Amino acid sequence: MAHMVDSLSFTGETPWHGLGLRVPRHATVDEMIRFGGLDWQVIPRPLAAFAPDGTGTTVPGFKALVRSDRPDVVLSVVGESYGVVQNDEALGLAAAAVGEGSACAEVCGALDEGRRVFVVLNVKEAGFDVAGERVEPYVLCYSSHDESTAVGLRFTPVRVVCHNTITAALRDGKDAQRIWHTREWDEKRQQQVKAQLGIAREQ
Repeated sequence: MAHMVDSLSFTGETPWHGLGLRVPRHATVDEMIRFGGLDWQVIPRPLAAFAPDGTGTTVPGFKALVRSDRPDVVLSVVGESYGVVQNDEALGLAAAAVGEGSACAEVCGALDEGRRVFVVLNVKEAGFDVAGERVEPYVLCYSSHDESTAVGLRFTPVRVVCHNTITAALRDGKDAQRIWHTREWDEKRQQQVKAQLGIAREQ
């Protein structure tokens, strides 16, 4: 399958597909989101059905999700119970999981016109050890805007840079954290999850 890269920022080695913007090392997650072109918002819009004569009616119980910077791109059609988790909210959980300054953001990207987003943190250079053993070198935080995945966080040996590599990273193992897209997602819930990640990190 094609790489499906919509936009990307990276440090270090150029990805195999040659796409993306190279940025200086030691960039923060917020900087990688901005450099990678992921600083757009997901906007819910009413869903309508139109007759051949042009008259339309709203479809109850559903909404269309579009990009704020490219409103002609419909990311998905979802039910009313689906909660939008913005890119910075989802990917910012990676920093909460490892601690600010404890890892370097290495890759941040959007796939399939933005339907899937991810950030990769390199913890190998930060010297992460657990019980005297080196953990796998990357932390992957990912989300979707098409109901294909929850917001997930996991360790992986794969440097994710495209559709193929994120598929490989998600094929084996399990998430250290998974958050579903529900209408309960708000600032309070976001802070609760960050607190939980911080507690888990310190244990």
